Amino acid sequence: MFRSHKNTAPVEQPANPPRRSGTLFHRRAASPSPVRTEDTKRSGGLFGGHRRSSSSSDERRTMNSSSTRTGTGIFGGSRNDDPVSAARGKVSEAEAAERAADQALINARQAVVQAKQHVKDLAKQHVKDLVSNAEREARAAKARHTEAKSVHKDAAHLGKFN
Repeated sequence: MFRSHKNTAPVEQPANPPRRSGTLFHRRAASPSPVRTEDTKRSGGLFGGHRRSSSSSDERRTMNSSSTRTGTGIFGGSRNDDPVSAARGKVSEAEAAERAADQALINARQAVVQAKQHVKDLAKQHVKDLVSNAEREARAAKARHTEAKSVHKDAAHLGKFN
């Protein structure tokens, strides 16, 4: 860093320096790509984007054989990596499990409401039965009372001469 080099030969610059293109973290091949006139779309991650187009299969083979990679992510990683795919699968499974749990919770709440309603209905029926039993017992008691009065009247004339 602080050393001085006494044998420094002048470095010749090439007449046409290689043209560098791309983004901060992702560079394209130094060879110029074929000229395309069709519409292009941007794809890729934050720093590793490159252009794709609906070009011919020869141009695609040329692009695939060069140093550029299709489907690169933020730091040049493939979007179809096994760990990423596995993580996406786990997320999908977790979402499905959440939906199933939500449905189970809804079903459980409905079952609780139905059970409470059934208990209320049973209580009403029990009260109704008690009232009807009480009414029957009251009618029976009234009939016994009326009968007892009748017997009392019949027995009233007994023992006049005692």
